[in-house]
Amino acid sequence: MDIFTGPYFIDTHAHLDIPPLSEDQTGAIGRAEKAGVCQIITIGTDLASSKKSLELAEQFPQVYAAVGIHPHDAKGASDEVIKELLELAGISNVVAWGEIGLDFVKEYSPREIQRKVFRQQIQMAGQVDLPII
Repeated sequence: MDIFTGPYFIDTHAHLDIPPLSEDQTGAIGRAEKAGVCQIITIGTDLASSKKSLELAEQFPQVYAAVGIHPHDAKGASDEVIKELLELAGISNVVAWGEIGLDFVKEYSPREIQRKVFRQQIQMAGQVDLPII
């Protein structure tokens, strides 16, 4: 077994819930550890992936979760979804709010909806004192 002896790393932006990483999460995490990655933050892009990120954080001690709505998914973010994310954000394995932002290049969600959801999420992250990704 190879043991990494160099400096250790934190992967601050992984999507362990989507292919190809979702096809072998245990293997992906093991390979990361061999390469010196001692912690991984897996990022939510909508409510379902945020819940999955939290499940992974509960399953693997070196994995932490971020919850949030990506700008591409903003059109599906009702006030109820934002409130549910706020509840998830209070769980100890959640270390950040994200992946959030504005994307006016691809515009899968209308600009005004993106702006509204972005503002809501900034406010929610502030309420629970989480950094934003």
